[in-house]
Amino acid sequence: AHMEDVVDVDTHIELIEKLRSSVSGLDYKALMSGEDALSVLQPVLLASNVHTVAKLANKIPSKEHGTLTSGMVFRAFAEKLLWTGDEKHQRPQSTADWVQRYEACQEYLGHLSAKDFLLFVHNIALSPQALMIGLETRTELLNRAVKTARQRVKPGSDDDLATPTSQEVSFEAVALSLQQSLQHLQNLTSPELKNPIGISEDLWDHFVQEFDLTLSQPQKVHTLAISMLEKGVPMTTTGTILSLAKQVHTHTLTVTGLLKEVLQKNLDSLSETPESLRTIEKVLSAVSQHEKEIGALASSGDVLAVLRPYCSEHSNPGSSRRALLQLMEKYLQLSQQDSDLLLLYQTQSLLAGHFSIEVSVDRVSSPDARQQLFSVLLTEAESVDQLKILASLLETWQDSGFHIQCWLDLLRVLVSKPEGVAHVVTIRAGLPELPKEVDEELFSEILASSTLDAIKFALTSSRDALLDQALSQLKLDNADILFDTDLLELIIAKQKVSVVTMTPIYPVLCKYLQCSITGSLNAEFFARLLHCSKGQIQEVLALSAPAKRLQKVARQLFEADFMVEAGSLFLSAQCFHPGLQTMNTALGFVDRL
Repeated sequence: AHMEDVVDVDTHIELIEKLRSSVSGLDYKALMSGEDALSVLQPVLLASNVHTVAKLANKIPSKEHGTLTSGMVFRAFAEKLLWTGDEKHQRPQSTADWVQRYEACQEYLGHLSAKDFLLFVHNIALSPQALMIGLETRTELLNRAVKTARQRVKPGSDDDLATPTSQEVSFEAVALSLQQSLQHLQNLTSPELKNPIGISEDLWDHFVQEFDLTLSQPQKVHTLAISMLEKGVPMTTTGTILSLAKQVHTHTLTVTGLLKEVLQKNLDSLSETPESLRTIEKVLSAVSQHEKEIGALASSGDVLAVLRPYCSEHSNPGSSRRALLQLMEKYLQLSQQDSDLLLLYQTQSLLAGHFSIEVSVDRVSSPDARQQLFSVLLTEAESVDQLKILASLLETWQDSGFHIQCWLDLLRVLVSKPEGVAHVVTIRAGLPELPKEVDEELFSEILASSTLDAIKFALTSSRDALLDQALSQLKLDNADILFDTDLLELIIAKQKVSVVTMTPIYPVLCKYLQCSITGSLNAEFFARLLHCSKGQIQEVLALSAPAKRLQKVARQLFEADFMVEAGSLFLSAQCFHPGLQTMNTALGFVDRL
């Protein structure tokens, strides 16, 4: 299309004749397509043909510019000359060698317009390709370029200092732009950019390189700073980048403003993108560390100003609001007022969609107020799900005064509901010691409903009398129900294997250990019991090391004087060497564990 619209037949003939004789290896069809004429020309441009091609430039179509200009051709050749040199010279080994290359280009730079000259300098000193020649060399080349631009300014010129986006750019404007870029490169040697604390060397090298390529231009610096904050880079380090950039180009960017922008951006995508919560946590961690260092660039108040509205908006997902509130509590230095608001948001977040009662800050700001609110909620609660919400609420409040009494009231209501018994066992696993009479009361209610749950409750409460009572209820003919992974793991974790040796549980437990069977566990229950995260349960219980688990149980039996059971457990395992297949040898092995 370009060949037909821009170039007539006579011009084609003229171009073919002149280019064929002077430019060897040229792809004429690709050149005349107009897609990227300079890329087609540059590889075949030589000192001997560049002037010829430049004279023909206005007859060569360009998709972006209509046709090429002679300055574009000279610029393409000058770039080639600087990067590849000619056949007589080797690749530059020093700054002086690169300067010599630049001086060799001067013959052609005089043909460039101000705009083409600016593009030339950017390509040789300020582009990603230029990074490979080193900062010292780039700085020296840029020094030379500033000098060249100033020499091209016409004496007494009254040109406007046009911006680089203008159609016409003056050499005076180019000189000013390059001087700013020179200052930017000089800033890269600032001691403030050396070995910052709190960031890996590789990540920091990446960010310094990205800063290099911004040329301190505000929009590019803005993008970089956002990326840095999202990676959890220390606030002072981000502040350093903004400060250095401001020495070159005036801007209004601040760490506080960018911090709020990052938080809002990730809040907007929180429900769709799990990574957003991790990003927010990195930001909060950086703010927390900054406050510990008595920094003044950002504060908890800046974060709260963005997160508070999200957490108080009931239309936002409850899980997201709770996760945010937990992060706020973990990382931020909260005033009493902020702590009360945080507690309010946490309470509202948990109750939303489950209770109709309105909660204001005065209903959660003191222990007495919270106890009164809890009593109202407990009276209103009808379902097990609502009671579970109240359990989560008590864990969130973590009050020491009325705390135990509220738990007791809640557990008494929950245990009275058949479908609530298992939840009582789970809740009890994470509570501190309760009064003996309370444990006995709850145990009696559970035992009347489920022997299995009663055994679990007795184990979690660490009351041996209750455990003996529950075990006495077991019958041989209901042993099949005892193959309960949670129960068996609970017995091992509480080191009560010796206590169940005379019950129907014991053969089931031995089979469980010997076969390395690991069924699904109640993650919430064991996380509370072991005081660990759900992701740590397997490691804490050593589920991936069956041999060690078996040895551990055998040792428990041995120390409780159940010698025969300890030896038999070893002998019955199929993974041991035939040399261990005697009782005395097995007991000797157990004794050495």
